[in-house]
Amino acid sequence: MWNPFRPSLVKKHAKEITGDVWLNITSLSNAARKAATDRTPLRFDGELSGIVTLIHFWDYSSVDSIEDLPYLHKWWEMYECPEFVIIGIHTPQFAFAKDADKVEAAVLRFHLDYPIVSDSEYTTWKRYGTTKWPRKILVDAQGIICLDHNGKGGHEDIETKIHELLEQVKGGSEFIHPGNVVTPSISLSRESLGMRGVALSPLNESAEYHIPNKIPLHSIALSGWWITGEKALASGALSDTQACIIHFYGSACMGHIRSAGTESATVQIYINNKKIGEDVVIATESEYTFVSGLPAASHQLTIIPIKGNIAISSVSFS
Repeated sequence: MWNPFRPSLVKKHAKEITGDVWLNITSLSNAARKAATDRTPLRFDGELSGIVTLIHFWDYSSVDSIEDLPYLHKWWEMYECPEFVIIGIHTPQFAFAKDADKVEAAVLRFHLDYPIVSDSEYTTWKRYGTTKWPRKILVDAQGIICLDHNGKGGHEDIETKIHELLEQVKGGSEFIHPGNVVTPSISLSRESLGMRGVALSPLNESAEYHIPNKIPLHSIALSGWWITGEKALASGALSDTQACIIHFYGSACMGHIRSAGTESATVQIYINNKKIGEDVVIATESEYTFVSGLPAASHQLTIIPIKGNIAISSVSFS
């Protein structure tokens, strides 16, 4: 007989996570991303070691699961950093939800940016003894389960615990309040952009990009024509849609940028869709301070080349 009750897993070691199809793996660490690509289990004494992990068992046809999603979406925006990850484990209630294409469509429809694995064979579901949708399990950096919530709700307790665990991992002075995770320096080399999920242009050729509906925190998006070079991102033919956009957390941002042609180039800088200062003339490579003195919060930096071509090798924040 089906039993909706099961013992809590709090204080137990978290078990490995696996499934048949992974989505949004660019947010995983290098080791975890490789394991997901190779379809080998993610282990808390291996690929997920040192990372606070929120596991969410859900199904896109479950109303209770869907009610949880806005909270997970908010936590991912607030806390996304190398020391924290949300892993959605999609386990189907009905046979039709085993279709990986339908799962991917649901992930896009709900604008979910964190890693999600389709567990159509119920492997991880059974490994954790799950009996009900949804279920939220919070694992500390040592791989020990510290919160196990069956069913929807429990959001306030979960957020408080996430914050507490991240304070322990990052150090209280470095993690003062929710969202206070300064965006790490972003390299705009071809390899780094590829790892961030940016589609790469053909080598030494430009490609046309379009801004997605949502740019996650600590992420980059392109619009117009750009060249993903080996060491830097270069602008291609200028267009009305030309832009390099970075969603960052911090109070200042600066970048290593140079003219990609024989003459100087000119760019405009926008923060949160508002133009900042005068047009910036770019000549030889140097570190340019785009903006400083902002409130410590999440902001959207937009770099728009309006004359000549530019090459950006990195952008950093403080």
